[in-house]
Amino acid sequence: MQSVDEFFHILSRLCGTQTLCLIADNTFLINNFTMTPKEQQIIDTLMTAIKGDNLIEFKYSGEYRIVEPYLIGELYSIHQNHLEEGIYALRAWFVKGYTSHPTDRKVGDRWRKYELKKIMELNILTATNNKVRPLYNPNDKDFKRILFRVEIKK
Repeated sequence: MQSVDEFFHILSRLCGTQTLCLIADNTFLINNFTMTPKEQQIIDTLMTAIKGDNLIEFKYSGEYRIVEPYLIGELYSIHQNHLEEGIYALRAWFVKGYTSHPTDRKVGDRWRKYELKKIMELNILTATNNKVRPLYNPNDKDFKRILFRVEIKK
């Protein structure tokens, strides 16, 4: 599992000259938006799963899901009023469990976005996936800052 120090190093490298500091209670402050210790722990776990091509299982809105994690980042504000700045999310391919959206009606309809602060009981599974799913975009336009992602092997 990746340490918070390694995450800090990766994040500072990705963010470049953006404001990034570690507050005394181990909460990250990025451009005046805080990342909670829970979000830091989830990101560490997700980074490990992505590096190992592992599927993950978690509880979200009271229901369990199994997904293939692909990308972690900070969302753009939907209304362009910055209300959603500082909200970190996971882009993942839905595999099994609860979903309120239809699946397998068209190519790519298993892509989901999950806010990190709503993820509970996160576990890395031994099952792996080493193929890239259809319509995966490593430069996902829903995210203004990508912290970590599956890289497409050429």
